Amino acid sequence: MRKRFIKDCKRILSATVCAVTAAVFAMAGTGEVSAEGAAQLTVSAVEGYAGDTVTVSVALENNPGIAGTAFQLEYDTSVLELVGVVMDPETEDVANSIWTGPTMKDDTPGIVTYANAKEKNVNKSGNLFEVEFKIVDGADIGESALTLGGRLEFVNADEQDIEITPVNGKVTVACKHTDTTDTATEATCTADGKVVTTCNVCGKEVSVTPIPAKGHSFGDIQTVAEATCTADGKGVKTCTVCNVTEDVVIPAKGHTFGDMVVVLEPTDTEAGKGVKTCTVCGVTEDIVIPAKGQEITEPSTDEKQSTTDKTPADDPTNDSKDNNPTTGNDKKPSNGKNESVNGNVQTGDNAGVAAAVLFLVCAVSGAAVVVVYKKKAVR
Repeated sequence: MRKRFIKDCKRILSATVCAVTAAVFAMAGTGEVSAEGAAQLTVSAVEGYAGDTVTVSVALENNPGIAGTAFQLEYDTSVLELVGVVMDPETEDVANSIWTGPTMKDDTPGIVTYANAKEKNVNKSGNLFEVEFKIVDGADIGESALTLGGRLEFVNADEQDIEITPVNGKVTVACKHTDTTDTATEATCTADGKVVTTCNVCGKEVSVTPIPAKGHSFGDIQTVAEATCTADGKGVKTCTVCNVTEDVVIPAKGHTFGDMVVVLEPTDTEAGKGVKTCTVCGVTEDIVIPAKGQEITEPSTDEKQSTTDKTPADDPTNDSKDNNPTTGNDKKPSNGKNESVNGNVQTGDNAGVAAAVLFLVCAVSGAAVVVVYKKKAVR
């Protein structure tokens, strides 16, 4: 009798969808089948801004084989406005029916009802249909539930109930964050700060902008321990912002010596001694004053001997043709009788050379007087 009722529903389905629902409800209650891996009816979750059109899918997963189906999808009309319902082409046939609350049942707005009756089981899983909603302008920011309500009826061709797990969906009305407030946390010398931007509409933290730490701003160094000539001192500088202190090393100054004071005068051969005194700490430093003779740099003994032994013949600058130079006293006089001895350079005492020259001049002068006198006598 129930199978015949289903056949009758097919014939009158185009005239009244209520008969389909009645057929599904009439088939229920004669037994229950639990599929391996529970069947699940799922409504998707979507997101959009006020004024957007969004599409929600209703899908059947782990279908164990179903011949009759009836359920309702409920939504909030203050948030969503129904645009239309689209059947999945692969599941649509003459034995199914969809109607919507706002268009078919004015007394129950906010409801989309689905009913399907077939003679044989359908095992296909996937989308049953899709619903298009427009998010109402001025809708509250947040989530709006899409609930599988009413009486969920799923039966197979053997008139057995099918256990179905419903999974509700939602439409999230997103905020464009056009009205925001910035809250700043100032950076310190050592810690970063930040600027937090919060939406005044939805209260969401939109962004966080870091502010780098400023670093310390130290003032002048305050001396704690003075530096000496030889020892480092210590100073402290203080941050003008957070008052943190930092130790500073003040380098030793080094000695400041005054003029040298002679303690022992040098001699020609002996070094002297002087003393310099630091004008700050009074420390003294000995100074060696060189011997006076050492102030003039003289050639060494070897250098002197080398110079003495050198002859004009060894001198490459000598232009003498026979490389046998003579002194001015060794040149032949005009009478050609006074020759140099052995052709060697005479190195006697200068006084002896002068006496010899004087003697030679006197002798020549005397000879000249005698010759002149004899000539006058002959005349």
